[in-house]
Amino acid sequence: MAKKFCPKCGTERQGNEKFCRKCGYQFTEAASTVKQPAAQPKVQPQRRSRPAPKPRKPMSKKQKAGLIGIGVVIVALIAFFVWGNNYYSETNQIDRIAQDLSSTKKDASGIVTTSDPNLKITSSTVKPLQEYFENNKDDLNSLVSNVESGASLHGITLVQDGHYWLFFPKYKLNVPAAYAKVETNHAGSTVYVDGKNVGKATGSDGEYTKNVGPYFPGTHTFQVKANVNGRNLQTNQDADDIWGQSNDEQMTITTATFKVKSIAGATVLLDGKSVGKLDGNGELEFKDYPITKGLELQVQANVNGKTVTSKKMNVYDQVEDDTKTLSPKFAGVISESDAQSLLSAAFDQSTATSDQGADLYQNQEGNSDFKQVKQMFDGFNKNDNNDSYTTDVTVKSIMPGGDGKSDVVYDVKYVFDRSDGSQLAQVMEYSGCVLEKNPNYEKNDEGQPYMIDTIGKGKMIQNNTVSGDDNN
Repeated sequence: MAKKFCPKCGTERQGNEKFCRKCGYQFTEAASTVKQPAAQPKVQPQRRSRPAPKPRKPMSKKQKAGLIGIGVVIVALIAFFVWGNNYYSETNQIDRIAQDLSSTKKDASGIVTTSDPNLKITSSTVKPLQEYFENNKDDLNSLVSNVESGASLHGITLVQDGHYWLFFPKYKLNVPAAYAKVETNHAGSTVYVDGKNVGKATGSDGEYTKNVGPYFPGTHTFQVKANVNGRNLQTNQDADDIWGQSNDEQMTITTATFKVKSIAGATVLLDGKSVGKLDGNGELEFKDYPITKGLELQVQANVNGKTVTSKKMNVYDQVEDDTKTLSPKFAGVISESDAQSLLSAAFDQSTATSDQGADLYQNQEGNSDFKQVKQMFDGFNKNDNNDSYTTDVTVKSIMPGGDGKSDVVYDVKYVFDRSDGSQLAQVMEYSGCVLEKNPNYEKNDEGQPYMIDTIGKGKMIQNNTVSGDDNN
């Protein structure tokens, strides 16, 4: 009989044992009949072990610094682009351009360009444009509004011209060049623009011209100098605003004879320069003096220890109207019309002796000159030889007296119709009259602007009697 063995441990089965007496294996018939090979040494299967993970090395300080640096650069780039898009925005650039144009103290050469290849862009050549906008703020505001909307002013437009930092558009003002034609009336005349000699005018028969340019538009000064009959004559420096291609500048050298009358000993100023002093009669005559449209006259004098300067008077306008004697006015001095009205009222027979007449004087009824005039007119009225009479006041000159006072010279003409049919005409000249500002008028609008301080001293300059037969 074939031997049976345990399929698990190889121990021989005795009889019909149901369990292996060594390992306890439960036999089955099929399994017990299997021929078991010789027992082999038991080999335990080995597990394949996974390699232990290598520990990560901590980052070095250099690596950490590198990562931080990269992060800082990224953040800085983002901040740079955010800042740049705002700072270099079109609106903000226009605002900065306007600020540079608003003052001649700034360098505006970097904010303009031009399509004229002959126009040089430097800090000095742009100054006339800045001077114009410095003195014309409304036009500067209009320029900003126009270029922001894509329009222009005086032909000036906004254009892109390159970039800032390679990324942000750079804007400038495209300014068209300006040209001018200077016209004068003397051969050999030299033309000056902004104080620089730009050549001689050419032509014939009293018409000479010089084309000048290109310039940046704006405020420029023009002047012409010439030698006429051995005299070096020149126009004043005439400031004018020029735009575009066509600008005519009339720089005519004209001569005139005129007299200046003002305060005795006063200095005469023409275009701010001293040209002489008034004589003891307050007069100075100028013969064949060169004048231009802009020639300005002033007189300067010492009044009560203070230097007073008259208002400016345009000589050209006066001599063109055939005015031969020029008397510049002083600020704060009563006008000729106001002086005429005040003195005419004081010497009118209807008011000279009344309370209304007293209101014309400082200190009213207490004013000694009012009392004098009242007494004089009372005498006229009581004189039985007078049937009627009239008075007429003519203001001859007005000078500053200082401290709101005016010194006035005037005539009063008295015409008396006599009871015998004759007519007596007398003219009295009054000098040393002082008219003073009324403080109540300035503060409370009471009374009149000026009042009489003193009527001055009178002297007879005419005394004529016409008989009744001559009046018929």
